[in-house]
Amino acid sequence: MTNYNDFIVDIKQLRSNIINIRALCGWDVRYCAIVKANAYGLGAMHVCQNITDLVDFFAVATFKEAVQIREVDADTRILVLGAVDIENIQICSDLNISISIGNYAQLNKIADRLSGKIHIHLQVNTGLNRYGFRSTIEFKKALHLIELSENMVLEGVYSHFATKQNDINFINKQYYKFIQYKNYVKNKDIIFHIANSFATIYDNRLRLQMVRTGMLMYGGIDGGLGNEPVLSIKSHIININNIKKGDSVGYDRTFVAKKKMIIAIVPMGYADGLDRRLSNKFCLLVNGKKCRIIGNICMDVCMIDITDVGAQLGDEVVILGKQGTNGISLQDYASVLNTSIYDVLLKFNYRRMNYVLVK
Repeated sequence: MTNYNDFIVDIKQLRSNIINIRALCGWDVRYCAIVKANAYGLGAMHVCQNITDLVDFFAVATFKEAVQIREVDADTRILVLGAVDIENIQICSDLNISISIGNYAQLNKIADRLSGKIHIHLQVNTGLNRYGFRSTIEFKKALHLIELSENMVLEGVYSHFATKQNDINFINKQYYKFIQYKNYVKNKDIIFHIANSFATIYDNRLRLQMVRTGMLMYGGIDGGLGNEPVLSIKSHIININNIKKGDSVGYDRTFVAKKKMIIAIVPMGYADGLDRRLSNKFCLLVNGKKCRIIGNICMDVCMIDITDVGAQLGDEVVILGKQGTNGISLQDYASVLNTSIYDVLLKFNYRRMNYVLVK
């Protein structure tokens, strides 16, 4: 142990989650693993290297992310979901990286700038109002331009849902709009994809030729498939203090003891992703018991109440994951912080932890 904190990525569980998803969809439906934002903060290089045999595509947000993955994986298809600068289009062609195009003007710019082939996924705006073609007329012009080009290859057409279970009607509206665009494409080999994690488990008609999942793959949501979280974070008690009634704990004295207490110091703070807003509102696990964070969370440490736990110096502290019969999930954090599990997961980082792969 090089320091007290472990950022544990369970590759075996990750692979099991993917197999569950593919079994649900059928192996004839292509699978795109969302590994943008450093694989949701789990370490894209390690994640990608260990699942190449289970996926058809990796999807990233930026050109830089795609190049980094290509350095460790020469063969798996990579799709950049975000915009790619015109100056990097040739590199994408050279490295066999697929790009997203969401308007005719962007497509027209790259038509005459390539010395090799570039695989393109046309993105359709069906309601998220972020990227994508908004007009069927412009979309048909794009199809015609690609058809005339010697360098551009239409590989896929896709969109992205704006809602989950909170608005099924809007999901249906987006889907039917996407099908309108799909009907203009006559090539039967094109990959049509719109299903995110929720859509993948919600309705098989939304899966089309490929599904794209992130949080379902990482186990942040179960989806009724038995998927389990891939990430757990653990620390250790590095100091124990006995305090008396009236003693305050932490910066700004937001906690004052009402009785004698035993508190433990844990080397995990907001620099590691333990959100400061959890101060005095959240619990960590020691010996399988919930121990409340007391006082303001510091940059590097937090303090917890272990009065009735019988803990000792060096004992394990679970920040995320299970211990005994208790557990702390991303949703537990999200509920207290009034945010999404995606936001919680991306805030945790392993820069100052031991990065541990479980295979």
